[in-house]
Amino acid sequence: MKTVADPERPELIVVASPDAKLVRKLTKVLVSKPELDLAAVETDAAAAVIAAVRHRAAVCIVDDSLDSGSLALTAELAARLPSARVIVLAVDPSPGALRAHVRAGAAGYLPRTMNLERLPHVALAVLGGSAAFPRGLMSALVADFRDSAPRRRPVAETDLGGVLTGREWEIFDLLRQGLATREIAARLYISAVTVRTHVASILRKLELPDRAALGLAEQRLAGSDRSLARAS
Repeated sequence: MKTVADPERPELIVVASPDAKLVRKLTKVLVSKPELDLAAVETDAAAAVIAAVRHRAAVCIVDDSLDSGSLALTAELAARLPSARVIVLAVDPSPGALRAHVRAGAAGYLPRTMNLERLPHVALAVLGGSAAFPRGLMSALVADFRDSAPRRRPVAETDLGGVLTGREWEIFDLLRQGLATREIAARLYISAVTVRTHVASILRKLELPDRAALGLAEQRLAGSDRSLARAS
């Protein structure tokens, strides 16, 4: 395996999967491409993040059968290593999961049942700026962006009196789901102190006195959406 310092090295790949059989298949197909170099294989999300950052991986292949889930790992990789392209292999692909992973930063979301011989070509394609999604789910993704994206920016920038960062929106959503600080920290692989810092920023930007008032923000979001829909 070539070193990261080698300027002529192939693109480095990190695989995150607890499935030994899948890893064997991935290893076989990835090493067949001289343009790609398998830098590390990890069986849990935390180790995968560490390996990806250490190797400055160009592509991270994430198996969504990971115990901690692939969504939080995708978001963490996107945050810690923005240059990396994340490809998720899904056990049970669905439009909702596709949307969530794209928002988290995935460049590819494909079924684990795909012909893995194609994966090196997919990896090279996403490195070239392409996206890789199942044709059957693309219509749902396009509809989601067409119907919802125009409404989100005005709501965030005007009616809520401040723009939340991507991480703040992520934490805001988890708070609305009822997760506690430690649960959010574990889900996002960050410290409880960092979560509390983000929560304080969210409350300040939304002009809310405490977490209990988050329901008011949801009502304002819904009301703003209805107003914008009538205006359109």
